[in-house]
Amino acid sequence: MGKVMGLVFTLALAASFLQFAMTRQLSAQEGKGVEAKAGVEAASIESELKKAQSLADEGRYQEAIPHFRRILELASQKHELSAQEYFALGIAHMHLMADAFDKAIKSGVLEPKIAEICQRWRDNIWKKAAPVAEAVKRVQVISHGEEVDIASYVVKGKITIFDFYSEYCPPCRRIAPLLEKLAEKRDDIVVIKVDINRPGVRGIDWESPVARQYRLQSIPHFKIYGLDGKLQMEGDRAYEQVLRWIKEAGISG
Repeated sequence: MGKVMGLVFTLALAASFLQFAMTRQLSAQEGKGVEAKAGVEAASIESELKKAQSLADEGRYQEAIPHFRRILELASQKHELSAQEYFALGIAHMHLMADAFDKAIKSGVLEPKIAEICQRWRDNIWKKAAPVAEAVKRVQVISHGEEVDIASYVVKGKITIFDFYSEYCPPCRRIAPLLEKLAEKRDDIVVIKVDINRPGVRGIDWESPVARQYRLQSIPHFKIYGLDGKLQMEGDRAYEQVLRWIKEAGISG
């Protein structure tokens, strides 16, 4: 039974990665113009994840599948993925595996034991997807170096923390998991992250459009919007406030 279960899981995983490989091959044939769209694609991957998870959170799994496939398509067009994009890619593969199990079940030709295994794996994936959807809502990245109007992302009725960061900034990396835990513990807080680095740029990208737009001179840089949707504080004051909230929540690194 265990061998059969492992085989079914392997086949579903292979089906998901085959879709990715085929998409990547088609994208490679396009050749020119891919790198020029990198900034747009980076934002689109996260946008597609948000749309897909929103549908999956409502139990509308089949409607979410095209968005998960779109994530694979966008990822296949990039030479290098960020951590957030790898996260989106993993979630997409997970849901495509569930979709493969679902199609196998609905075919009606599986042996009862194998159909039972497929159903168990499918339901298990969908069940585990719920907390992932909540995490996507609470912490999201809205830019990878490109200009962005953060005011349009403020969540009224919640405290919205905008975190301007770079993966090449050690203090940014240290506080990132603490911010995620804060968003998990505080239902009234949403964290919106702004990566100031353009795709492919190594080192802190002080010359990126978004860094210039907000005249950033140091990071992490925080902007905090209140329940009324208005800016309350930023810079050092906001940083100190975030540290206070983290301490009050009993969060440690």
